[in-house]
Amino acid sequence: MSMMKKMVTIFSAILIVALAAGCNADGTADKNNSGAENQAASAQGTGEIAVGVAAPDITLTAADGSTVSLASLHKDKPVYVNFWATWCPPCVKEMPDINAMHAKYGDKINFVAVSVDEQFSDAQSFMANRQFTVPLYTGDLKQIFTAYHIEGIPVSLLIGKDGKILFYHIGMMDEQQMETLMKKAV
Repeated sequence: MSMMKKMVTIFSAILIVALAAGCNADGTADKNNSGAENQAASAQGTGEIAVGVAAPDITLTAADGSTVSLASLHKDKPVYVNFWATWCPPCVKEMPDINAMHAKYGDKINFVAVSVDEQFSDAQSFMANRQFTVPLYTGDLKQIFTAYHIEGIPVSLLIGKDGKILFYHIGMMDEQQMETLMKKAV
């Protein structure tokens, strides 16, 4: 095998591993992503983000500029929250499935796509160009990353009507995983 072919093979393998792993807040591969349910620390309460613990409340800004507290969104039904960015390949890959789940379960579950892009307009363009209807939000990125101790994205969680975390997942979810989660939530 020529040197060039070896380099291409090695580069391709590294790229595949990086894309499968997830993205850190700085766009690098997420070394801690196991693709399974995980727990992380939080800045509130007991210091835990875990199933059964109250979800930290954060202020979110919608595409129209209005603000809403995350806590206000789980008063009438569960909330599925996804922290994501347009520069994160696994985030982009799972967004069509999230949009499909929103179309199917949006009357029973509130959906919140929280963009952590530095420029919210990037996320707005991304969603508009693909005609996705998942409600899009952003917020104070420092507050978001601190409250949920986000070190890698995508991060998905399900918050019950009582404000407690029912599910927390670091890394990309596929359609089957999302469908199973939605069925449990409704």
